[in-house]
Amino acid sequence: ARQRLALSKAIFHEVPGVRGAVAVALLTGDRGAIPEKVWSNLRDSGLAHLLAISGLHVGLMAGLLFTVARAALALFYWLARIFPVKKWAAVISLIGAFGYLQVTGSTIPTQRAFLMIGMGLTEVMLDRVPFSMTVVAWAALVILLITPESLMTAGFQMSFAAVVALISAYEAMGPILGQLRSRGGWGRRVCLYCGGVLLTTLIAGTATSPFAAFHFNRVATYGLAANLFAVPVMALWIMPWGLATYFMLPFGWQNLGLVPMTAGIGFVLDVAERVASWPGAVRLILTMPNAVLILVTLGGLWLCIWTTRLHLLGVGAVAMGLLIGSVADPPDILINERGNLHAVRMNADEIVVSSDRPGFVRDSWLRRYGVSISRSWKALLLDTNAPLRCDSLGCQISLKGRRIAISKDPRAHEDDCNSADIPLSSVPVRIDCTSPDVVIDRFGLWREGTYAIYLKMGGVRVDTVQQYRGSRPWSP
Repeated sequence: ARQRLALSKAIFHEVPGVRGAVAVALLTGDRGAIPEKVWSNLRDSGLAHLLAISGLHVGLMAGLLFTVARAALALFYWLARIFPVKKWAAVISLIGAFGYLQVTGSTIPTQRAFLMIGMGLTEVMLDRVPFSMTVVAWAALVILLITPESLMTAGFQMSFAAVVALISAYEAMGPILGQLRSRGGWGRRVCLYCGGVLLTTLIAGTATSPFAAFHFNRVATYGLAANLFAVPVMALWIMPWGLATYFMLPFGWQNLGLVPMTAGIGFVLDVAERVASWPGAVRLILTMPNAVLILVTLGGLWLCIWTTRLHLLGVGAVAMGLLIGSVADPPDILINERGNLHAVRMNADEIVVSSDRPGFVRDSWLRRYGVSISRSWKALLLDTNAPLRCDSLGCQISLKGRRIAISKDPRAHEDDCNSADIPLSSVPVRIDCTSPDVVIDRFGLWREGTYAIYLKMGGVRVDTVQQYRGSRPWSP
């Protein structure tokens, strides 16, 4: 941690501002200094993965070290003729990759990348062909043995989904790509590289988009276009100068590497800003049921692992999962555990929230509904045709043929119990209230946590946090 802090200070001393913050993120893994606006542009353009230290960065660092070390050793004719300098370069590359893993924080995607690179370099030392599904399985096994809970994280799922899909696709297309590469000169190789960037982005984006939609409720529409311009700059300019910066740091010459590196970073940030400003750059996705992710994951694995025609059965599972996701029914009403924040889904595009103040819970609800903005109750009350009426004791709203009463004063309970289908109160209901479909008061919220209410034709369905959490020693 001390080394990372010292490195960050040295970078900021030479290159302050946003570009320096991105350089710090790439060289130390510390992304705390990047402004939210920049993060928003990177997410909306599909370039956020460039700052998440993973296979791209570790692979580039290890590959650059391997190439430089092997070329340097080959300069000594007698050394290269007697000793296996290729294996020596693999050892140097492995040591450098481990150092990069440590200095960038050892996140789950970085661990996965290092384990795969380590296995690949070990196979080079043993004169074997590296990189296959076996390497992926090895990396997953080690990570899950050490941190089994990482299986449920977005980083693990997206990282392994991308690499499994890429290995499967390129193993299938390997002979064809090899023939294309062997024929023709530099012009064809440049075209193949650009096509490879497009194909890699398309495969990885397709493989990770279900997980991005499930965890973050958003998909970058123009990620393919943004990556076509940004990835070559990252691979051919930014990361090589980043490696040079590491070598120059002990001599205090880091500015020689940071100036050209941050010039490339500026280009990437400009691409992100431009693409993020395009209309429809981000598509918000409604929260999907768990069954969708399970079916898509199993179907995708079946499609990638099998090498016979049986792998086509995986397409059916993926299609079934997407079909379930397309007909997902979100809750009509949400009430937080204190009963002082409510969200009502008026229709597919309009969410009304009882408070217009930004907050973690409110923003999370909007994200899970797949919308970016909402109307406040104050704005809805100004609409004379709106199905919402409020007084000093509470509010009543009509939704899907039912009347929902929301109160914060015990004096409203008797009237709400007689006239409303669903009384909701932030204080205890102490009278006999049995006629409504559902009664939710302060005691119920304290026991069950946040409520989600679904208004169905045949009745009312209620989900609570306690139902999913279960009985735990640390829960009330």
